[in-house]
Amino acid sequence: MTRPVEVLNTTRLVHRGSGTGTSWWRTSAICDLPGAFGADDLAALHEQLPPVRKLGFDAVLLRLAEADVTRRTHDLKQLIDIAHGNDLRVMVRVVAAPDDQVTAPTATPPLVELLDNAHVLVERTRALLNTGVDGVDVGLIVDAPELGDGARRGEEFSRTVNQQLAELADLDSQTILSAEASRSHPDFFHRHLTEDWFHHLRDDALYGSPWSAQSLQKRIAQTYKDRDPLGHAAAWRPSLKTWAENPRLRGAIAGSWEEDAPAARSSAMVTFAASLPGAIYLPYLTCGGSVHVSQLRRPRLALSLGNAPLNMFQRGLASSVLHLRKKYDLGKATLAFVEGLSWANDQTSVHLSGPIMVVLNTSSRSITVPNHHSPLLYSGGFLESTAEGTVVEPESCAWFVAGRPDPIDPAHYSTAR
Repeated sequence: MTRPVEVLNTTRLVHRGSGTGTSWWRTSAICDLPGAFGADDLAALHEQLPPVRKLGFDAVLLRLAEADVTRRTHDLKQLIDIAHGNDLRVMVRVVAAPDDQVTAPTATPPLVELLDNAHVLVERTRALLNTGVDGVDVGLIVDAPELGDGARRGEEFSRTVNQQLAELADLDSQTILSAEASRSHPDFFHRHLTEDWFHHLRDDALYGSPWSAQSLQKRIAQTYKDRDPLGHAAAWRPSLKTWAENPRLRGAIAGSWEEDAPAARSSAMVTFAASLPGAIYLPYLTCGGSVHVSQLRRPRLALSLGNAPLNMFQRGLASSVLHLRKKYDLGKATLAFVEGLSWANDQTSVHLSGPIMVVLNTSSRSITVPNHHSPLLYSGGFLESTAEGTVVEPESCAWFVAGRPDPIDPAHYSTAR
């Protein structure tokens, strides 16, 4: 039987990797912990830090239950010391708010209103830095263009960010400032990107995308196009997965891949996103984590890596993804989309991240990847192999060690008549 010939039409470069040593935050894998932690919760979190590090994470992002972070510095410092002892960095949200939001235009408690209360944010940033924290996270920036006078508010916001950056610079060059902003208002977003100089500025490129290979590729390419000329690291967030018992937290965006998504799709997106160069924020709840709330005397929050079948599968997948990401240096790799492959359909995303070929199937039918690509990882659990190659089912993502097609025997060349 004649093996199908693989025709490669286009390899489109979208990001050129660094290939050399770089600051930790440019390539880090960050575990986004759900909930808000009080003093007792922070103490209970101590024992969860070694398992999180074992999964392959470089840092954790957590939120404190009290808006005034200056009141819990002792408890936080204890946690940070334990984390550092496990080679794990700690980032802390500086704003306590229902949606983890920080806003420039309006003073709606408990949000921090930057125009009049910039000193509060700077004081809290300073308090966090004194605990030895590795990153200060501002949260979701909420822009309101309908209020007008955007230029003035933008200047005030940038001035506050610069004050925070100055606090970081005085202490440690490896401590970072991060935030999140939506692309729904492009002018505001690009101002944050070009004027505010966060080390990480997360956006909705992945978690706001429909379940479409073409949409995802377009959003990824735009992210690198915006950031690479500025020297910014891409900071990917594929999921808004949150603690379901807290209705105040943001849920999936209407029309996005995550809306009513089956577990298989969530696993595929974690696998897909982890292959992208840059930093990545993965929710604890997509990596086998679970949340338990005790109602004894007062609510207490406890996290654990669950033992239910889905939890165990997610934990195993996250561990494999993160360790292979580190082994192949995907955080600082070059990325290119591969188009025109005879075995892929128009709802298949194929890209090369360093030596790894990543195949995401957003279509409704399975595809077969030729045998000369060696399977490395599969979000669906067990890969099926046939005489033609490796089957990648719908709602799944697979990693391969990219191979080269065999030379075609000249006897099989066709000639035009």
